[in-house]
Formats: sequence, C-alpha cells, structure tokens
Amino acid sequence: MDGFICALVVLAAVVVYLGWRQGPEHDLTGKVVLLTGAGGGLGRLLAVNLAERGCRVACVDLATKPNEETASMVHARGRQHGAQPLAKAYTADLTKREAISALVEDVIKDFGQIDILVNNAGQLQGGAIWDLSDAQMDLVLDVNLRACMLLVKDVMPHMKARRSGHIVTISSIAALAPTLNTSAYAATKAGVSQFMECLYYDLQSQGLHENIHVTTVQPYFMNTFSQLEDAVKYNGPLGKLLFSFMDAKVSARTITKCIATRQHVANLPAHLGFTASLLRLFPRAAMGFVIESLAKPDMKIFDYSATRHGRQLAEK
Repeated sequence: MDGFICALVVLAAVVVYLGWRQGPEHDLTGKVVLLTGAGGGLGRLLAVNLAERGCRVACVDLATKPNEETASMVHARGRQHGAQPLAKAYTADLTKREAISALVEDVIKDFGQIDILVNNAGQLQGGAIWDLSDAQMDLVLDVNLRACMLLVKDVMPHMKARRSGHIVTISSIAALAPTLNTSAYAATKAGVSQFMECLYYDLQSQGLHENIHVTTVQPYFMNTFSQLEDAVKYNGPLGKLLFSFMDAKVSARTITKCIATRQHVANLPAHLGFTASLLRLFPRAAMGFVIESLAKPDMKIFDYSATRHGRQLAEK
C-alpha cells in the first residue's frame, strides 16, 4: 500500500511538472486578438493584459456599453503601432450563425488579420438538467460549444492561408470533474476541451501544428461575481483551502503567459486539474465524498445569462 501511495505522489509530481513546463515566451507585439466575452470579468482582464503586451484587440460581447468600456481600457493601457487600430468594440450575438461570419469578416477588414482567437465567452445556467428549460440548454450549448467551433471554422481559412495563428479556448475544470447542478455547463466544457484536442491533431495531420497553435485553458471558478462565490458552501477549512475561488487578476496574467508560451493545456490551479483527473480512476464514491464533504456548490441559484447584462448581479 505504501508503495502504491508513493507511486501516486511521484506520478502527481511528474504530471504537474509536465503540465506547467512552459517554453520560451514569444513576443506578442502587434498581434491581432479576436477576444469574445470581453465586456467584463476575465475577458476584460485578458484584453488589458494582452494590450499591455502589445496586442491589438478586437473586443467582442453582446453587451455593447461594457464592451466599449473594455476597448477604451485597451486604448489606455496598450501600445500604439502607427496608424493601425489598437482596439475596437464589436457587438455580436454568438448564438447567431450569420453574426459569427460577419464578425470574422469585419475584424479582418478592420485590422487586416487575425493572429489569435480567444474563445472566452461563456454561459452558466445553474441546475440539474431537468431544472433547465430548452431555451436555457440551447443558450449554454450555442455560446459555450457551437460558437467556439464556428469561430474556429471561420478563422481557419485565414490562418491556414497565412500559415500562422493561435487558437485559445477558455474551457473549465468542470470538463474534468463533475459538479452539482452544472450538467449542461460541464458537458459543453468537456466538449470544447475535446474539440480543441481533435483540432490539434487535425492540424498536425496537415503539417500545420507548428504554425497554428492550440491552447486549452481549464480554470476553476474565479472571483468575478459575488453570487457565484456565495453558491459554494465549504465544509471546514480543508474544503476552503482546496476549493477557494481563484483571483481573476492573477488568473488573467497566468493565462496571458500561457498564450505567450503557446502552452498546449493549462489547468488552473494545477493541483485541482491533477486531482480531478486522478479521481476519475476511482469509484464514483470517491468523487461523491469530495462533493459532499469538502465543497458543495448550489448552482441552482445562479443564472449567468442575467448577470452579464446587469439584471441580477453586480460585478466586483
């Protein structure tokens, strides 16, 4: 038994090392980033961090005013490159196929190119699958999975023609571990993580994987909305230690570095990514113990579609 535990510890160390081993940072100066979900939260922080590294950012969101505020922040924090646009706000409904096609065309027309696509927009509808309406399920599927796939499909001819590009998708640790009352959300995140893996091998089969890079980020929940934090009940100090929400500002800097180093997969934090993967090897009772004994989310109270338009929650 002791040998088995030692083997697990060694395996954990190897996995964490390999998962966080990063290559050299590449200069992002002048790179054009199409960033979805830029109107607040992690998206806004990513826009600012990328601008500080010299990127030009096409900010995309359904909420016009917050998105324009993000573009203004990029102008204030970024570095101008001649007469080229530093930032521009695009209002787009990513549940509409025609809106996605028009968005990609407009960004290429305005900026001349798309170097990096960051699929950050997301929807979280809390509740078990039987608690959700068909419309709520469609929203989660359309934004979290379908829009991501369609954006990649539409930018890929442009990137393949230039033999250069970078696809970045913000998935979730929920892709690796089940969580109460997030079945629709977790399913889309698992789907998008697998999509990104398949995308890499499709590019490899055409000899493009060293020209068009693929990065999947699987973060735990972040402290961008107070009610989301309130939905998680910690059972004792150990639960809070292991499952406390991540600081969004720190996470944005980490993700930006992952983009610069072209990291393949990044689990944030690394210990949760490893723990989630390890628990999948054990009987379901092991995961059930974690959910019931350490941290128990009650996502039924949370409707992210409302929060993104200020109808329910106030951002921190």
